[in-house]
Amino acid sequence: MFNFNISKNSFKSFEEEVDLLLSTKSLLPRFLNSIPDYEFICVCNFLDKRGKEVISNNKKPVFIETGCGASTIAFAYFAMKYNGKSYSWDPNQLKISEIRRAINESIGLNLNINFDNYWKAVQHLSNSKTVGINILSELGEKIDLFMHDSEHTHSTLLSELDLTIKNSSNKFNCL
Repeated sequence: MFNFNISKNSFKSFEEEVDLLLSTKSLLPRFLNSIPDYEFICVCNFLDKRGKEVISNNKKPVFIETGCGASTIAFAYFAMKYNGKSYSWDPNQLKISEIRRAINESIGLNLNINFDNYWKAVQHLSNSKTVGINILSELGEKIDLFMHDSEHTHSTLLSELDLTIKNSSNKFNCL
């Protein structure tokens, strides 16, 4: 389903990269592709800008999102571009599996990239005491950019923000 050939293996501009990511996004089923293209492009802009800032300080970026969907394509891609890591928390195994397949079949195979080196999916709630955002401290990771897109409740948002602040770098961004 996601296997299509990309006519090039390098990109001359940010716009070409975003076009590739939008093409991949357009192949997703509706339940995974719920953000508009212009919002997706904004996410790409944030990730690209933050990635450049982090590597200018000789560090590798760590991008975090709660909830798995179309934005995950951008998170995984820009983690790869800047040799960092992206983590996505979502309790829905089917969503994670479908996104992994889309990333690997549409981008990974064509560009010969193993996205498992850059994107880590955690099939659990982000505010879990055992495998939530707090696991980053055990991994020695500090968050550079965070995007909340899990359960849209007051308590979930506040708990995720609290965990993010406790596990963030000195300068981090929230989407």
